[in-house]
Amino acid sequence: MTTLFIHLLAVTAVPAQIPAPPAPPIAAAPTVAPMQVQLIRWTMGEARCGGAPVAAVHRVTPMVAQTYGRPTMSTPDIAVRFRVDPTGRPLGITVDASGYRPESGDIAPSLAASRFAPGERQDCSIVYTAVRSPIGEAAIDDVRAFTVTPNVRPSRDMFRATYPAGSDCFDPGPAVRLRAFPPFDTLPQEPGQIGWSMTQFDVDAAGRPVNLRTVAGTGSASLDAASRTAVADTRFAPGVRHGCVYPYYINPAILAAPPVPEQAGFRRTDASCAVDSPWATEPQLLFPTGYERRRIEGWAIIGFDVAPWGATGNVKILAAEPTSDFGEVAQRIVRNATKVATATGYTGCVERVIFRAARPGDPKDTDGPRPQVMIPTPISG
Repeated sequence: MTTLFIHLLAVTAVPAQIPAPPAPPIAAAPTVAPMQVQLIRWTMGEARCGGAPVAAVHRVTPMVAQTYGRPTMSTPDIAVRFRVDPTGRPLGITVDASGYRPESGDIAPSLAASRFAPGERQDCSIVYTAVRSPIGEAAIDDVRAFTVTPNVRPSRDMFRATYPAGSDCFDPGPAVRLRAFPPFDTLPQEPGQIGWSMTQFDVDAAGRPVNLRTVAGTGSASLDAASRTAVADTRFAPGVRHGCVYPYYINPAILAAPPVPEQAGFRRTDASCAVDSPWATEPQLLFPTGYERRRIEGWAIIGFDVAPWGATGNVKILAAEPTSDFGEVAQRIVRNATKVATATGYTGCVERVIFRAARPGDPKDTDGPRPQVMIPTPISG
């Protein structure tokens, strides 16, 4: 008898194969536009005092400046607060520039040089808006204004952009045999405003400028006329050229500081600060950045205490005109100085810091006349 043995083999169930999820598509890295050289121009909006518009009879715009950025970058607006004195002069200027605002340092100085319709006004404000443009897309007047700004280094592309289309007067330009200049010492100067004029001309076969005309500037008829005369008197190497330009600029007249109030009104009744207390570390005299080139003067009254070892402390701006920048610089000047050590120190000291522009006849150093900062004697009790 045959026996059949049937072996039941345990079979391990094999699950159905689950396909692997598809690989995510390879995303291309976002293209980031490269940084580029740009010109930035801050435009001055409508002035309003107490909510009502007020006319600007002399608008001084901030100087065109150079910055760097991407085409998509934007710059937030800047609000400026001030008041207007009876003559129409803006005073108490404070810039609200929280965050990054490139090349905005000339906003307060330019407003200080502006003038409004006469009449005392309070609670005034202006909003400044930035216009940024790559060099190749910037308005030609902006490029021209930047290239004539003192103490800047325009690129060759910027200089090239100031020449009219079709010019053959650049790179290289005609050799100068004689350069004439306007009589700057006889021309009127605007307080706080650098004047400039750019003349376009051709050169004839003998090297004489012809077809002269003013193409850009700050609108001074006397400077425009003197600039054309100076270009006409200039001589070049023989050879015909077309589309040449040349600028001249004149420094501003000094914009004097507003009257300084009596210091006695700022001294505390409990002040113990000694009169004529000597400095152990002399104040480092600085001038607010941007005001020296516009020759704008100002002042600040600083309150502070003195520790027994001579360090100044509790340094406060008590008043400053025409802008808060003078107060901030004066505060830094006093904070970094020290008095001679005493047994008890002082409280309630008051110091005037007067920012004065250099004048003809002032002593000169190797770099020429510089703005000065004066710290007169502190007031007595």
